Amino acid sequence: MFCPNCGKKLPDNAQFCDACGSACGAGAPVQPSTPPVSPAPQNANVQTSQNPQRGTSNFLQKSKKKSKLVVPILAAVVLIFVYLVNASSDVSRVKDGHFYFNSSKTVGEAFEGFFGDTHWESKEINKVHYVYFRGKSKDEGNGKEMPVNVTFVVNPKTNEFEVQSLHVGKYDVTGQTVSIMNQIIDGNHNFTYYHD
Repeated sequence: MFCPNCGKKLPDNAQFCDACGSACGAGAPVQPSTPPVSPAPQNANVQTSQNPQRGTSNFLQKSKKKSKLVVPILAAVVLIFVYLVNASSDVSRVKDGHFYFNSSKTVGEAFEGFFGDTHWESKEINKVHYVYFRGKSKDEGNGKEMPVNVTFVVNPKTNEFEVQSLHVGKYDVTGQTVSIMNQIIDGNHNFTYYHD
């Protein structure tokens, strides 16, 4: 007896095909005692196969395996896309926003115009959205370039943000945020700050 689905030779008492899983016993379509014959290819580029190991069931199993791989990969791509959109949105919220104490320029216009070597980055840590800014400014006292680091906390629901920390060189000057930000927005080439 031969499988009605894939043509594999089977024992006469077989209920199912061991290659493709099709029903072969009682109630299954009756097949002749010779294997099905495939028509000859019409085109030299077309190939046919009588490989008994490649039945419909194997094809479906391979397709399922491929789809099982595709789903996690697709999910990862979507998560990365959402993360990148969210991250760039947080940076945009800060750069396009204004300080409540001086709204004459956006934060982005003020910072990009004032600092050199600017870099913006955002991260979400424990569901808190942070935007990190790095730039260089000249120290008023000695004229040397000083690294400036500002950390903003962003509320994506309200589009509000605030300065969490402000460092000039090795000094934490967060307590002078309003004064320093006003100087930056006003476009002073150097800004004044006090440290211990």
